[in-house]
Amino acid sequence: MKIVLIKEGGWGTVPQKSYEEQIESLKILIESLAERAKIVKKFESEIKVEVMDTYADFCKKYIGTSRCIVIFNSRSMISKAQELKKKHPKIKVFVLSGAISDVEAILLDKIWLSAEFLKTVLGLS
Repeated sequence: MKIVLIKEGGWGTVPQKSYEEQIESLKILIESLAERAKIVKKFESEIKVEVMDTYADFCKKYIGTSRCIVIFNSRSMISKAQELKKKHPKIKVFVLSGAISDVEAILLDKIWLSAEFLKTVLGLS
């Protein structure tokens, strides 16, 4: 399984370096979880994580080649994420954001519910 992290994008006054550090931390976390999953035989195939600078770079390399998971690192990339999902429904697409939208419905897997999540949603954190 291929997981692609896209660095492009930014929002507000957050420095680009913060986004880059977040992407690197996410890459390390995913690789660590993948290694643990491999040890307990949760996945048959190997999980590979790749960081790409831009959405255009991703399109050049992966569109039409295989299924993958794409994670955008900024809500400024939501239109690209929606475009990608519409054109390629087999690709799982996620957008990370530091703020939860007040104007859009938000779909979440029920398994993601946790005390930390609820504190965030309720503004208690």
